[in-house]
Amino acid sequence: MSERLFKLMVSKVDDIVTVEWKMDWSEVHLVSSGAAWADHSAVSLFLLNPNSKLTLHFPCRFLLEQSRIEDNGSSDWRKNPGRTANQYHERFSRALNLDSMAQISEAIKAGAVVATEAGGFHARNSKIAQQTKRLIAFTWSTGKTPEKSGWDAGYLEQMQRTTSSYWSTFY
Repeated sequence: MSERLFKLMVSKVDDIVTVEWKMDWSEVHLVSSGAAWADHSAVSLFLLNPNSKLTLHFPCRFLLEQSRIEDNGSSDWRKNPGRTANQYHERFSRALNLDSMAQISEAIKAGAVVATEAGGFHARNSKIAQQTKRLIAFTWSTGKTPEKSGWDAGYLEQMQRTTSSYWSTFY
């Protein structure tokens, strides 16, 4: 993963929304898991297009004043998704020489809606699947859907059933 790849992701999402879906940013409601890399493209696009809307779904509380996701001290990602999320954002921020958590705080202060799912990553992902009409996902897969790694079959089925999907593959 690199700065170049992230910029390609942001550009691709912009192209899908404005060219393929023929939408004006004023009618776009972005939804993000608040995760680093691909999901952060929604934050970047929201900040670039202030007429759009953004909802951030976090696996636990976002601490606005600290620009961090709550970390309860546990080393188990199932009990403490905040630690894992913060670590990924730290790596992402270093790779791109930016502060992704500060950008999330900026987006919230600019009107992004925050939703917190107490059940961690899987509960958050299920909530997004239930509430989203369209999905843009990036994958290393050579097929038309993401690899199953990191997904359980039921979740992948739910995403495919409840959303109009657009999978973009990078090689």
